[in-house]
Amino acid sequence: MANCFAATFRVIASKSSLTYRTLEVDCELEVDVGESKKPWMARCHLKVRLAGSSNGERALRLLEKVSGQCLIHQSVKTETRYSFEVVP
Repeated sequence: MANCFAATFRVIASKSSLTYRTLEVDCELEVDVGESKKPWMARCHLKVRLAGSSNGERALRLLEKVSGQCLIHQSVKTETRYSFEVVP
């Protein structure tokens, strides 16, 4: 899920001409066992840190936009939370 978020952000940032130095995405995943005794991804917390952005406010808006556009996130039933940090 972290890779999907990062890839989607890179595409949108590029098309929006947003430059940045580094993008870090960490994922804390909680796996649970369902009624069928099969494991599934119950919850995911993505912690996103963007450094060296050319425009911090715009970068934050794009990060929020990506959270609703990532294909994998849209295709799973996992409860997903996001934490965004934009630093100079």
